[in-house]
Amino acid sequence: NETIIYIPGNDNATMISAVDGSSHSSFVFGTGGSFTTLNKTTDYLNSHGILKTDALIIPRDSITENKNTDYISESLLPERIIFFRKNEDKKLLLHNGITLRSFTSEDSAVSVIEKDSIKTVICTLPTTDFLGIDEFFTSGDILITRNQLPENIDTSRFETIIIMTERDYS
Repeated sequence: NETIIYIPGNDNATMISAVDGSSHSSFVFGTGGSFTTLNKTTDYLNSHGILKTDALIIPRDSITENKNTDYISESLLPERIIFFRKNEDKKLLLHNGITLRSFTSEDSAVSVIEKDSIKTVICTLPTTDFLGIDEFFTSGDILITRNQLPENIDTSRFETIIIMTERDYS
């Protein structure tokens, strides 16, 4: 009864998929910024027998996050697409007891995925300043962050920290 989190290499660090090993249900968090990233994710899910996802979650309202929504929707046929907008604190029940809570503002974007008392915090905006953010978002079992540690975060409040990096194409 494990949940597998897949991060598609370092082509773009804004795409994560999670697969519930017991039921083969899944969701995709972010759409990535390249077709290579999308193809790696769809290939990975397809290789595990997953041809559609329960949800496609767009964690922040930006061109990067939105430009590949149509492509991944056609590839993975999500049952629902969830958009998080700026200045929004939203909590949702996904599948098999997985809850998702996300907060976005002008200078922060952070989400929490919880299942079976395991709490994974995902920071999709690398310059997020955690001062003043609800304490719910500032500790957990795993912190997944993009390119760097967020500002003003107490790393001792997390058991595992994963820093996703992106290739420099310049």
